[in-house]
Amino acid sequence: MTRAWFVRLMLVCLACLGISGGPAWAGGQATVGLGPEGKDPAMGNGGNACSVTSSERTTGADFVYRIVQFDGPVEEQWKKSLAGLTEVFDYVPQFAFMVRVPVSNIRDLCDMPHVRWVGLIGADMKLGSLGVAAGSPDSARPIRVTLFPGESPDPVAAQVEAMGGRVQAVTPSSWGTSLSVFLPADKAAGLAEYPAVRRVERIPEHKTN
Repeated sequence: MTRAWFVRLMLVCLACLGISGGPAWAGGQATVGLGPEGKDPAMGNGGNACSVTSSERTTGADFVYRIVQFDGPVEEQWKKSLAGLTEVFDYVPQFAFMVRVPVSNIRDLCDMPHVRWVGLIGADMKLGSLGVAAGSPDSARPIRVTLFPGESPDPVAAQVEAMGGRVQAVTPSSWGTSLSVFLPADKAAGLAEYPAVRRVERIPEHKTN
């Protein structure tokens, strides 16, 4: 058996076993799924957000929010490098994190080794699985709105009232201030559009017989 033929045979065997040096996910895709449906942003569903958007520019903020996806299972050194440039918040399957990044660090974030994609945090990624947008237009229900740490609840509370809802409680926390609100169901999802909002979800209602 010649060496070339042996190498060719081994490559065929490895292919049959599904072993390769490529990505660890099927088809070379890695979906990002915090909302109702996962999507692979690097496969035509979203470009890299490596600069400040026009809407972010109008606020004049020193930092912005992004979702950062790595090119495989996250190693400890990658997380340390990420924490050196950003404040790291929630893990998002697969291989991604929500972060708050200083405007001056966005370009360095995009240039980090093993970073596959950097994008805006879509409103759909902030919605819980309890169907906050379901129901008839005039059906109000209890909703929990959680903010990123350090964000003021005042603008969100004002928007809740403008939508015809009411704020029942504001609870400070190191994880992020949360607002318990009572809001028409078809409007609750709109709160996820606010960059300061981390999570919007329905509060389970416990019914008594």
